[in-house]
Amino acid sequence: MRLGLIALVLLLALPAGASAQILCSEPLAPICTDLRLTAGASLERQQCIGDVETYRQELGEYIGCLESKLAAAEAQDVRMVEVIDCLADEACALEEVAD
Repeated sequence: MRLGLIALVLLLALPAGASAQILCSEPLAPICTDLRLTAGASLERQQCIGDVETYRQELGEYIGCLESKLAAAEAQDVRMVEVIDCLADEACALEEVAD
């Protein structure tokens, strides 16, 4: 019985859902944002604009990934509070907290 209880607590402690398994990859800023472009270098400027636009899109995806991971971690924290509360109440069965 005690072993089953420990196994259930460990199961509940695992990250919630596939979103918790995803690694968020921070995009790299385009190198052109660190360089000084000379006046009139329009081709380089146009290419840099495209690179920065792509970077901004990747940043948006990165932010979305981080927000998803944060939401999953917050939900897991709420579940762990429920587990603690249940463990403190002898009348509670951990199966009630598993959902």
